[in-house]
Amino acid sequence: MPLYIAPIVAGIQAILAKYMPDLLAAQGAGYPAFTEIGAEFTGIMPNPPQAWVMPVRTSIDDSGNSLFEAHKVTAKFVVTASDPEHIPPMAMAYMQAITDAIDMAAPSDWGGVIPNHVHVYEHDYGALYERGGVMARFPEAHIEIEVNELG
Repeated sequence: MPLYIAPIVAGIQAILAKYMPDLLAAQGAGYPAFTEIGAEFTGIMPNPPQAWVMPVRTSIDDSGNSLFEAHKVTAKFVVTASDPEHIPPMAMAYMQAITDAIDMAAPSDWGGVIPNHVHVYEHDYGALYERGGVMARFPEAHIEIEVNELG
């Protein structure tokens, strides 16, 4: 029975938790790892920096002996600061670390599903928001993962 996108979302969450702390430390800017990596952005962010790995779409082709699946997933995160000039470098540092973590993930990091191809295809840095003197931005890394599963 195919598992579709569920193990992909769990795999990306585990990959970010595993690789991001060292990647951020290597950048030398002192940005902390995500305090939480959830599955759905609700608009509430009690303890930034936080991230959410959200399923977006799965395309399925079952014309062979297996199901070819192309999954689209969004990794959304939040960065905050009181000075708007601090937001862009933070957003770029986290985006780089997310992309590097996805790129360096080993087949065993995907929780039993072995991707044929993984590609971060878009970085969207989003709008700047202000509330009560705190600035926030909610960038998104859009990821495509192709797998073959037995049908």
